[in-house]
Amino acid sequence: DVLQASSLGLDFSDIRGPGDWALQITKALGGDEYVNPCGGVDIFDALDYQRNGVDIKFLKPHLEPYVQGRRANFTEGLSIIDMLMFCSLDDVGNRIEQSYSLVDPQELKEI
Repeated sequence: DVLQASSLGLDFSDIRGPGDWALQITKALGGDEYVNPCGGVDIFDALDYQRNGVDIKFLKPHLEPYVQGRRANFTEGLSIIDMLMFCSLDDVGNRIEQSYSLVDPQELKEI
């Protein structure tokens, strides 16, 4: 199910920074884990999540090169549309399932 935060009637008066939104929504919905793309690691205070009983993880990509038409070299970081143009649907599905791992925030900050 997809829920819009604005339709939940939540009290956001404790929001102090951009990473607080996800924590407040997760707590309000009774969650104990929050997963975010790795690009946002710097806006989250992992200790604050831990103090609130919420485990925070990040999706770390491990993207394998694929043939991108006539390009001589693989260009990484393009959108999913590029992969859809050059790979079969089965290959795209397999790549998505196998191309990400859940990591702790400190693992991303060590890179």
